[in-house]
Amino acid sequence: YYSASCLYHDEYSIDKSVADNYYDQDNQTITWNIAVNNNGMMSGNVYVLEELPEVLEYVSAKILSKGNEYNGNPDPSLDVNVVPNTDKRQVEMTLKNILAASKPGTNTAQVVIQLVTKITDENFILKGGTTTFTNEVSIVDNFKDKKKLATARRDAKVTQSTIDKSGVVDGSKIHY
Repeated sequence: YYSASCLYHDEYSIDKSVADNYYDQDNQTITWNIAVNNNGMMSGNVYVLEELPEVLEYVSAKILSKGNEYNGNPDPSLDVNVVPNTDKRQVEMTLKNILAASKPGTNTAQVVIQLVTKITDENFILKGGTTTFTNEVSIVDNFKDKKKLATARRDAKVTQSTIDKSGVVDGSKIHY
């Protein structure tokens, strides 16, 4: 289960979704997908800021798509740099030399970054149940001022299974 909101502001476009099988219970991670330039109107350098809530921390990121502007091949000039801050709650992603689509309004120049976050909420991990985690990503003017130009938000509903076990102490043995 998930819900989303996406904002297009003039030429800026960003969207957020959860990956297929987005929750890994063994590792307590959620995998998110961030699509930038999905309207194909952006060009130049783009600054993407991921601000994670207190209950999530950055684990890793990888590029799933670099756009397809050269006869169906990924854009060779695009350079993507991902830098988490020291507490892993904020991630700065710089997309250098992003290209506009040859046909504006299409997603042929879309760049997709997959971000993995770890759940750090001990209450959720120990207690189990279902919790909704909300995550927001923005295109910003730069990493100093952080003026938001476009924002996308996504909820991921996660269910943590726990095993209840009880027993009775009888002398030196525990009977379950």
